[in-house]
Amino acid sequence: MYLQCCNHTHEPIMLLDGVAVTIGRSAGTKILDKLCSRTQLQIVANHSKKYAMVKQLGANPSQIDGINIGQGKTDKLSVGKILHVVGMKYPHKLSIYLSPKDVDDRKCDKKGTSSLKSRENMHNSQKNKTSENFDNGTAADVGPPRATVSKSSHWSQGLKSSMTDSSLQVYKDDRVIVIKDKYPKAKFHFLVMPVENIVSTVHLNSAHASLLDHMWKVGRDIAKRSCDDDTKTRFRYGYHAVPSMSHLHMHVISQDFDSPSLKTKKHWNSFTTEYFVDAEDIIHEIKTEGKVKNRRHMTELLKNALRCHICHTELKNMPQLKKHIKDCR
Repeated sequence: MYLQCCNHTHEPIMLLDGVAVTIGRSAGTKILDKLCSRTQLQIVANHSKKYAMVKQLGANPSQIDGINIGQGKTDKLSVGKILHVVGMKYPHKLSIYLSPKDVDDRKCDKKGTSSLKSRENMHNSQKNKTSENFDNGTAADVGPPRATVSKSSHWSQGLKSSMTDSSLQVYKDDRVIVIKDKYPKAKFHFLVMPVENIVSTVHLNSAHASLLDHMWKVGRDIAKRSCDDDTKTRFRYGYHAVPSMSHLHMHVISQDFDSPSLKTKKHWNSFTTEYFVDAEDIIHEIKTEGKVKNRRHMTELLKNALRCHICHTELKNMPQLKKHIKDCR
């Protein structure tokens, strides 16, 4: 198994089965950010189950799929999830095997020997420590190479490419672009994004007040147009407390939550708890304080029990919840 940098700024880090690996600010990871501890994370791979347990050692928050791990706490990193080493930066992913680019681009150490090759040799010498499945070359470590994920194609950068996708675009002016959410969490779900390059709400200041007003106005216009003036369809307009996608975007989402893409507790709680911050509140904070409040602690809300957003009844699972809300409207 390997921990790969999504931006390809350093070589993949080999993760031996059951062996703790510590990463952080170092020449190896190319991370120079002082918010990142030299021992920010401890990672232990489980080859047979194809995941790694990640423990946050550093004081500043690390995230898996946008959710803070918490100092001294451990969370599971599965294939397909993204680990941000610190402060929603330095994205990495777990890979079972290397892509051709990762092999071709490996760098040599001062002795002229590939450091990746050195790690592979070390791995071969420790095969007895790995699981039987991994040693025997089952699906966990063999197969055709996966396509390389380029910096521009990393999922957290997806909004920037979607902005120019004519099949998704529903409105555009000189200040904003509105697209349909690729994976809508309700019957009507749009994203209003500024043309200006703004990473997230954290990067807003008082100079952006008029832009936020405009985004809110456009969002309300889109909502009204989309449902043909059906006054029974309710919408909310707002931002996630800790957005996972890189580029400021305001959600315009109908409150029916009728969509097959609404699948998990995290999906539900991101739109029905205080984790979803109303656009009016963000605008008020910018106009009065010149910045947006720090809401990183709100990631804990994503773990809340499932509750109907109308009557607040607690449900056991998503199928039960989705059935309930159809009757509760």
